[in-house]
Order: sequence, then structure tokens, then C-alpha cells
Amino acid sequence: MNYGYLLWRPMWQRAKRWRYRRILRRANRMEQSFIDLDDGQLRQAVQDLYDAARARRDIRPLIPRALGLGREISRRTLGMRHYDVQLMGALCLFDGHIAEMDTGEGKTLMAPLAAFLYHLEDVDRCVHIVTANEYLAARDARWMGPLYEALRLGVGVVVPGQSALERSQAYRQPVVYAAAKEIVFDSLREPARRQATGAVDAILRPTSTPGRELRYDFAIVDEVDSVLIDQASSPLSL
Repeated sequence: MNYGYLLWRPMWQRAKRWRYRRILRRANRMEQSFIDLDDGQLRQAVQDLYDAARARRDIRPLIPRALGLGREISRRTLGMRHYDVQLMGALCLFDGHIAEMDTGEGKTLMAPLAAFLYHLEDVDRCVHIVTANEYLAARDARWMGPLYEALRLGVGVVVPGQSALERSQAYRQPVVYAAAKEIVFDSLREPARRQATGAVDAILRPTSTPGRELRYDFAIVDEVDSVLIDQASSPLSL
């Protein structure tokens, strides 16, 4: 047992929460400047944020602005305004940590803002939203779709029964919703497919077995204890 970790963990957690609250206060102030904008001005604000992010190596100074903007866009497109705890959860995910939230605190609404921050940092990155089952993947992708669209993020969803072409197109989107088992199986099938498909097949049947171009930039795992502990205990997932 790492007693040093147990000793320093409470201090580390307090320091993180203090930092997140400081960012949250700035995001709340930023939000007020977006409320008075019309829809056209809000779309321009999104473009301006992307331009500012591309001009920087470190987007941390832009995070409060991004959170305030994302919160106002969510209010307009979905009729749901992020609570402070959801913004703090998005920051936690962006830092690569696990955010523990009670049922009803809005994990579904929190994930798009974390994906937005990842995309701001590098527009070529792909973010996988990993769900416990395919129903949640399809539901959340459809539900959060208007928010992603307003944030200029394409959304793909991977569910059973799709053709190879549909899956390939889904994986090319900046944000991909999929159940954990679908990503596992695709990651195992794709190398085998590439070995079995020759140059002649690629020319004669270009859409029959398209490459999925699986990318592993970032993953936001919903119900992480279920996906990485309970489900991962089965030999199939391993």
C-alpha cells in the first residue's frame, strides 16, 4: 500500500478543487457577456474561440471563456444550463481524472464540454464517449447533437447492425459515441481486415470494406467503474 499517496491525496484534492473553483468563478463572469449576444454573434464567438485556440500552444487561459460559452449555448440549444458541479466535472475530465457524480447530477450534459475543451486544444483530435451499452450511446449522441453542432463538432455513433461504411463514417467524426464492447471488437477486427484486404479489393470494391481509421486520442468513459471493472472482468472484453 502506498501510504505516501494516502497521506497526500486529501491535500492534492483540495488544491484541485480550489483551482477548479477559481476557473468556475471566471467562467460565471464570462457567461454574462454571452447572454446578451444574439445567435449570430454567439456563432461568431465560437469561431473567435477556435481562432484564439489555434494561435496558442496552451489553451488554459481560454478555458473559462470556453466553459461560459458552452454553458450559454447549451441553454439555448437544449434548454439546459450546466450547474457549477457539471463545469467542475468537465474540468476534471479534461485533466484526465475520474469525476464521481451522484445520479441526476448530469454526467450526460457534462461530457460535451470536456470534449469541446479537448477539441479546442487540437482540432485534429478525436474524442470517444464510451458508454456502458449501445442504447446509451445512441440516446446521448442524439440528445446532445444540437449542442455539438452549435460548438462545431461533428458526432458519430457506433451501434450494432451498422454497415462497414456507416461505421467508417462514424469513426471519422471528431466525437464518437460507442459502447465499450463495440470499440473493443472494432479495434480487434480492423487489423485483421487490413491484412485480408489486398490492393485489388481496394480498387474494385472501394466502399465494401472501408478502413475505419480507429484513433485513440482521448476517451471519456461513462460509468467508468462498470466499463473498466465490472465488464472488463470478462474474458471477452479482456
